[in-house]
Amino acid sequence: MATLSFSCSVSQGFNWQKDAQPVVGHLNSLTIGDKELAADMAVTDPEDVASRINVVGVLSSISWEGGYADPIYISAQISTTNKKEVTLLTQMEMSATTTEFEFTTYDYDQQEKMYFKCFHCDGTPLNGLIAKSGGRLELHISPDQSFEITTPANYALDIGIMPAEQEAQAIHIGIDVGAKFAKEWGVGIEAG
Repeated sequence: MATLSFSCSVSQGFNWQKDAQPVVGHLNSLTIGDKELAADMAVTDPEDVASRINVVGVLSSISWEGGYADPIYISAQISTTNKKEVTLLTQMEMSATTTEFEFTTYDYDQQEKMYFKCFHCDGTPLNGLIAKSGGRLELHISPDQSFEITTPANYALDIGIMPAEQEAQAIHIGIDVGAKFAKEWGVGIEAG
């Protein structure tokens, strides 16, 4: 399987520069258990720079090994309010590690001179479970404020999410403005 890995510009995500074209991404939504994080960051929409969209966080990186059962690893900068919510979750014994999340990663098409969605869930939230490594949940929030972008105050969130059992979901990939395809994440099991 081909690995998809994107290092995203946090600076461009927060402070849009029209003469720069780095990869940029958003964590559009995230619910962990019954806790829905607020989409409380207004950022520039890469496909329509005159518009702003509200997101949970600005991506610093996102990756997926490409296999049906491989986790998606997300690193994003989130608000003070969401940092408090995630900190509470990491300090408790979580009874539910289910997640529902949506992300969009954008790259720049040099020929068409415009941004396009290169790795995303096409507006349909994905369902998963927080991944485990060595018996520990892959969920971490930095207690320290980011120094890269100081306004608004933001904190580094790292989460690994594996697909929910018995559910095949679509992840969408774009090569440029016109070349797009979808791959399955998770394995659907038909009731017999």
